[in-house]
Amino acid sequence: MGGAHQAQVVHRPQLRRGRDLRRTESAGAFLSRTADLISITIGGNDAGFASTVLGCQVGTDAACAAKVNSARTDITSTLPAKLDATYAAIKRKAPDARVIVLGYPTLFDTSSASCGIAGMSLPKRRSLNEGAQVLNEVIAARAGAAGFTFSDVRDEFAGHGICSPSPYLHGLTVTPPQNSFHPNLSGYTNGYLPALVSAL
Repeated sequence: MGGAHQAQVVHRPQLRRGRDLRRTESAGAFLSRTADLISITIGGNDAGFASTVLGCQVGTDAACAAKVNSARTDITSTLPAKLDATYAAIKRKAPDARVIVLGYPTLFDTSSASCGIAGMSLPKRRSLNEGAQVLNEVIAARAGAAGFTFSDVRDEFAGHGICSPSPYLHGLTVTPPQNSFHPNLSGYTNGYLPALVSAL
C-alpha cells in the first residue's frame, strides 16, 4: 500500500508550489518557504489503514468490525496529535501558503450485497466505510484548528466506490500492490481534482 505516514511528511515534505505530490516515495521534493498553495491528504496510514483493510479482506465479518473499532480508537486518541504536528510543520516551512486538506473517499459501494467473487461482504464494507467517516471527522477538525481549509471528497466519489459499476478506486491489486484501495485515474481526475478546485 502506497502513501505517506505523518513522520515522513514532517521530515520529508512532499509538497511544493502549485503541485500536489501525494506519495513520498516518488516525490523527492522539499517544501519551499515560497510555496503559495499546498494540498495534502494524510492520516490514513497513521490510522492503520493498510492493516485494517487487509485484515478485513481475509477475516470474518466480526473480526473486521473488531479491527475497525481498534483503528477507530487510534484515530480518536493518537491521530489528532500527529495531524497537529504535521500541520504545524507545514506552517513553519511555508508560512504564507494556503493549505487545502483533502479528506478520504468512502471506500465501498454498499448498494448491492454482492461485490464479486473476491469482494468483501456487505457488513465488512459498511464497517470500513464507518471507520473512514470517523477518520474524516478527525482530519476536518484538526485542519480547521490549524486554520487550513478542509475539502470533503465524499460527494465527488459518491456512487463510485469499490464494487460500484464505475469505481474511482482500485480494489485489491497484485501488480502493483501499492495501488490497492487507492484512487484510480478517474478518482484523481473526477474525484480529487474537482474537490481541490472547489476549495480554492
